Amino acid sequence: MLDKRSTAVLQVLLQAATFISVQELMKQFQVSRRTIYYDIEKINDWLCQQELEFVQYTYGKGFFLNDQAKDQVAKQISHVMPSAYLSVEDRQIYVALMCILRGGKIGTQQLMDETEVSRNTVLQDIKDLKNKWIKKGISLTYSYKDG
Repeated sequence: MLDKRSTAVLQVLLQAATFISVQELMKQFQVSRRTIYYDIEKINDWLCQQELEFVQYTYGKGFFLNDQAKDQVAKQISHVMPSAYLSVEDRQIYVALMCILRGGKIGTQQLMDETEVSRNTVLQDIKDLKNKWIKKGISLTYSYKDG
């Protein structure tokens, strides 16, 4: 079974007319190169289970699914696509709302569970949000111990 991010990566590949570079995927999903390769590996494992064509990779160009594979995958995946995948902006808005509405400490694990992203992604979102708020004169404190 694919997780939300892997499914979202697959959806990007389904919608792409040409190759998608690793850098484009890294930027779009705000994750590392290794995470993208890990997601592609999960996607290919799922495609293998479904007896569908793998995601193709061409050095210097990126990842690609041919039109026939796209049609087959689209039919198969229609019932497993998640209804929502939060973008970077949406996650930061969510974290901001949690901070404002709760008025207390919020744990990293809670944010990971609620947004379904990794610890590093949550920490990066907090860092980015903190920098945005500093420019507006609002402080956001984070403690490894307390959240």
